[in-house]
Formats: sequence, structure tokens, C-alpha cells
Amino acid sequence: MQAPLIHLECTDSTNKELHRLLVKGAVEDGTAILADFQTNGRGRLQRVWESAKQDSMLCTFWCELDLSPAELPGYSLLPALAVLDTLDKLGVHATCKWPNDIRLHGRKLGGILIECVPGKNGIRGAIIGIGINLRRAPILPDAPYPPISLEDDGHSTDAETLARGIQGALMRRTSLWSDGMRAPQLEEWLSRCDHLDKTAILTVDGRKREGITRGLGRQGQLLLEIDGELREVWGEEILAPAID
Repeated sequence: MQAPLIHLECTDSTNKELHRLLVKGAVEDGTAILADFQTNGRGRLQRVWESAKQDSMLCTFWCELDLSPAELPGYSLLPALAVLDTLDKLGVHATCKWPNDIRLHGRKLGGILIECVPGKNGIRGAIIGIGINLRRAPILPDAPYPPISLEDDGHSTDAETLARGIQGALMRRTSLWSDGMRAPQLEEWLSRCDHLDKTAILTVDGRKREGITRGLGRQGQLLLEIDGELREVWGEEILAPAID
């Protein structure tokens, strides 16, 4: 039986909506909250996530984990694979960019925001917010390349169908992760990364560093070659070249 999907016409934020449900009591594993419009959506680095009504899939998923902190590193990359699984079935061969972007032809198609919820013995679960441009992509004047929507590329689907597909894929992949199948999934993420072995500029603590992306570190960090030396780095944002 599939987990619940709660479809709202409008909310302040689907992530906040799920937070409120968790505060009220138990939430079934895999529960999704989908909104046609949100008034206070956000992405990473406290950015505002804005889109016109029904232009995007705006959905947040609850995934129970029951993991120790030592078992968590790298999990934040997993939701991207769930999105790619679902898009593949629609004939859309998208790619991922570290740490949380979904891209199509080198342009941003969507983003992911993950918030871990602590439990008594470790990590209780993850609140996973995902936004995908369906019809019109937002205008981002400071972006190096303009975002893209599925409709821009000749593909069409509705938000609920896409959310249901991601919901199922996310639960399958999370189950595999909890069962110890981690390294193969991270290798799969690398196979779908569109900026591997390319020059990239990474913002670290407000300072821009240039290097060549060489893979993932021990905890899901970006492995960056800087001046011939491999470094595991967490960064605020990575600027990678578009792909043809």
C-alpha cells in the first residue's frame, strides 16, 4: 500500500507543513506533502524558492531512517537518484550536480533541500523537499545558466504523477540504504554526475576555490583536486560548466 500524499492548494512551505505534522504526532513513513503554490518556500543557503502556481512540482517527503550519525554520511545524495529514476521512466535523461541540483542539458531543472530530524539514538528521519520545474522555469538573474523546465525540453507530466513516482523511488532507495547498500548507490550517483573530472569553482567559507572534481569523499563530500592535491571539501555552492 502506497504511503499518503497530501495535496494542498497553497501553504507557506511544504517542509514547514511536514514539520508541523511531526510535532503533532506520528507520520507514516514515506508521507508526501505536495502544494500547487507556496508563499515562503526556500532552498539551500536560505534562498527563496519561488514559482507561479502549478509551474513546478513542490513536494516534501518524510523518510524514516533510524540510523546512527556514522551511518548517515552520503545519504543527502540519495534523493537525487530517486528523482533521476522517476525522470528516466518519463524519457528524461537528467543529471545531478553536487550537492543537490537536478540538471537537464547543463541547466538547473530542480533542487533538493534535506533536513535531518534527530531521534533518541541517532537520526530519526529526513525531511526532503524537492522542487522540479514543470512548465515555466523561474528567472534567476544571477545564475550562470538559465534554468530549464520539462516543458522547455518537450516533456509533459503533472505534479502529482511526478511526486508519486519520486515517493516510491525514494522509499526503495532509502530501504536499500538502511540495509547497508550505500557504496553502490553512491557509485551510481557518480555515474549520473555531469561535472566529474571537470574544472569547477567551489565557494568554501565565502572564498572561491578552483579545482577539478574527482569524485566523492568518505562522507559524501566533494573530492576536489586543487594544485595537484586531492581534498575532501564541503562547500556552500559549486559552479560547474554547462554540458552540451
